[in-house]
Amino acid sequence: MGPTAAQMCQDGKRLDRQPEVGLSGTNLTDVTTVPISKPHPRMVRAEGGCRPLSEKLTTQELRESEPGITEKTNPRPGPRDLGLVALGGAAGSLLRYGFDIFLPFDGDIAWSVLVVNVCGAFLLGALITILTLNGPDRGPRRDLRLLLGTGLLGGYTTYSMLALDVSASLLQGHILTAVGYAMATLVLGALAGWGGIVAAQWWRSRR
Repeated sequence: MGPTAAQMCQDGKRLDRQPEVGLSGTNLTDVTTVPISKPHPRMVRAEGGCRPLSEKLTTQELRESEPGITEKTNPRPGPRDLGLVALGGAAGSLLRYGFDIFLPFDGDIAWSVLVVNVCGAFLLGALITILTLNGPDRGPRRDLRLLLGTGLLGGYTTYSMLALDVSASLLQGHILTAVGYAMATLVLGALAGWGGIVAAQWWRSRR
């Protein structure tokens, strides 16, 4: 039978009774103190000693107990988060509008939509990879993800226009064009996202 939670969490040491065999072959029970680096999985260090994880602990207690114990749920978005997303989304929408001006609709294919979706997939893959490799999603990294990922690239890319253009081509009877346009966007977007991840990992390894 393994050690209990109380045995595993007492001043950072485990108190476990381990049998020792004497010269006569009888079992001698001794108390052995074994240092351990972490408390029992069901215990957490908190002010006043170890407490079960089943008890209601504050966020600060969870963070200070062990580096690996963090909140499993993202904090509720506040006005700051909404502001970052709105600011980034407005800038991304303006960038996409600029592409619409310089790459106007050419008959059956909206080249601007194809370009922004593929480029956006590459940039999003690179951004999320870089942020993930640099630490957990909180603090400045969370702000960058909301501003540049959810906001800027979310407003820059557009799935609704892709779906609308494909539907319009189908209604006009341009089936091959519609299917080819949709498949090209999906395949190129997936490859671009993969390329962004690989490029970010390579760049990170060079630092």
